[in-house]
Amino acid sequence: MGAASKRRYERKLAGHRLTVGPEDSVAARTSSTTGLRRRLQPRYIFALGGGALVVVSIAWASAARHKDVVPAAEVGQGRRPPLTASTSVRPSADDPNIVARRVAPQSRPVTVEARSRETELLSRDPSELPAVKLASDLLALPEDHINILDAALRISRELWPQTDVPAAKQEIEKIADRIAWWVRAKGGTTDPDQRIRIINTVLYHEFGYRYDLADRLATTIESQVLGATIATHKGTCATLPLLYYVVGERMGYPIRAAMAPQHMFLRYEDGTYRSNIEAGGSQGGEITDEQFIREIGIPPEGIRSGAYMRSLTKRELLANLLAGMGSVLREHGRWREAEPIYEMALAVDDRIDEAHFGLAFIEAEHSNVYGKGARGTQNDDWKKAMMHARRVMELGAPPPLTDHYWDQKPPTNPRPFDLVSYLQKQKGVHP
Repeated sequence: MGAASKRRYERKLAGHRLTVGPEDSVAARTSSTTGLRRRLQPRYIFALGGGALVVVSIAWASAARHKDVVPAAEVGQGRRPPLTASTSVRPSADDPNIVARRVAPQSRPVTVEARSRETELLSRDPSELPAVKLASDLLALPEDHINILDAALRISRELWPQTDVPAAKQEIEKIADRIAWWVRAKGGTTDPDQRIRIINTVLYHEFGYRYDLADRLATTIESQVLGATIATHKGTCATLPLLYYVVGERMGYPIRAAMAPQHMFLRYEDGTYRSNIEAGGSQGGEITDEQFIREIGIPPEGIRSGAYMRSLTKRELLANLLAGMGSVLREHGRWREAEPIYEMALAVDDRIDEAHFGLAFIEAEHSNVYGKGARGTQNDDWKKAMMHARRVMELGAPPPLTDHYWDQKPPTNPRPFDLVSYLQKQKGVHP
């Protein structure tokens, strides 16, 4: 390719973005300020490797190391430079690498419309409600028959009727075709690091998927469903990792999901290779377990309980997706559906903090609405609320994120959120 052709191709890919030479790549990918990530403009490196044009993008300099397709000359010179002690995964106020997976359950007030809808549904058999039937059908599948793309799109269509399932599946096929092209261009590579870099290049640069900075706390339904992310090419830490997962699923790669507090990330592990993938604002960057634990502020109880940082089976991931659906339903007044869905998710995995959070608030609200009078605070609903609140604490769930999260430093001694005391205070009960 001549110099003029290369410049035209560069402009087509990057618009007005600048390019950097290979000698600048390591510094550009590892630079950071102490405690905060420094945002860089996306940049591309051009090189001829194996007869194909190789494009390397350096989008975010952060502790979550960015991975893209690399020139053949760089392969074998060390997988990636080591991370520095000063790097951080905690985002600054204007950094899109947000660790918020969803807005805190208790931070959304229950509206009059929500209570009205809940009252209307009280007379119906929960098993006949559409979302409950969907959850039951999905969980009836054995592990080896679960397809996360199909499940995620069915959940998306239930919550966001505009979901175009055929178009979404066609998009995944297009992405898979481009990944397959890159794999062939790299000599049919089976190297895990190369595979991750190829997915990053295709998803974030060729198809332009990006973090939705307009809704960093995922307060809308669109920011919590896969169908909307595929339709708009914008997502959050709830949907971008899910998109990455289903692409890996389609390619047959051993990519698994893992949970951190209010956050989902991915892990490529095949028995000999293991690498965490931060698929949100860091666009497929690498981050260690220790950095996640330190920077997100996971209490030791959260690690010991197994609630966080462990790789999930497909069935466990499905249960987490259903718990997320339960939260959206609860926040929009469909409590009658949310409650059994939470319970079904917990029947698969009792360590899903989101389901216990949701049930604690549902039962506490029920005790406020239906439990007044002679039974006072000792009614069955309140006891159930306390049971789930105590389980949240046992799992080591930290406090839900607030709007001021990005202005705060990571906690030096993270402790579980005292949901029991919180609910007692809200109800006016003193232990």
